[in-house]
Amino acid sequence: MAICVYLALAACAIGQEESGKNPPSERKVELRVYFASPTVSKPPADQKEPPPQEMALMLALTASPNKSRTLVMERVDLKEGEAPLDAPQSQVRKLEGTSYFARLVVMDRKESGKKSSAPPPPANGNGDSKTSNKKETEDVLRRVYFRTEIRQEDLPKSFKASLTLRAGTRTFTARTFVYPFSDVEEAAFDRIEASLKEVGTAMDTAAFGRISAITVRIAEDLEDLAGWTFKDAKGEKEYDRQWCMALNKKIDRASYRGDDEIRSLVQQFQVRLRRLKERPPSLPEPPASRDSSPEEPKK
Repeated sequence: MAICVYLALAACAIGQEESGKNPPSERKVELRVYFASPTVSKPPADQKEPPPQEMALMLALTASPNKSRTLVMERVDLKEGEAPLDAPQSQVRKLEGTSYFARLVVMDRKESGKKSSAPPPPANGNGDSKTSNKKETEDVLRRVYFRTEIRQEDLPKSFKASLTLRAGTRTFTARTFVYPFSDVEEAAFDRIEASLKEVGTAMDTAAFGRISAITVRIAEDLEDLAGWTFKDAKGEKEYDRQWCMALNKKIDRASYRGDDEIRSLVQQFQVRLRRLKERPPSLPEPPASRDSSPEEPKK
């Protein structure tokens, strides 16, 4: 009987101790997608740009079987004069079939018993959020972004992602986001150059069957260079990257014929790649060097 009483008192004490503890902290991760284009794009005369209300975005994460998921992201209007978030944890990929680039941002949020600050109201037509009073002819994707939040434990530690944007009756995709993000441009250039040498070796040994697998790797590395070309406001770097992608496809097709044209295509590829690698496009032209030391007096 005494033992039972003791156990009951101990259970009550533990319960009181647990109830006095602060609620466990909950961490959430916010994912955002911004769109930008180095140049102002205008739809063809026979196509009307869809309004923001007709835009929707889905983000597919590919990881281990129990972690893969598809996220439907809500659309948020950027306030007039508001700049897109400059987050270090981001990666840029080309929005295929358009002049836009898509930037995927991953932000870590921590909540300790309090709700995080409310995000801007979604632009669903039911809230108080209003679209900017800008002209309809301006790029709609510059005025919105897409977001969603998930628990940190639900976000895979590493994943590949692709997004699908529905704009009216049209659909666009951006592929091969790879998380965790890293600055891989320099390494991508080195891998492409090494792969082109492998293509030459395959030609010398008549191992044409190996070339197709090499071009797959080159295509993946060219996707990594989208963040490099995104910084070029003139669009010249993206033009060179698109040329490299087209040449890579030609090399792949020629390998099935065992065609000597591959050598010429590789040489063209190397020329374009050197132009693409010349200088980080975000840096301005270096000023003419000036000697700051005083001139020696003339004798």
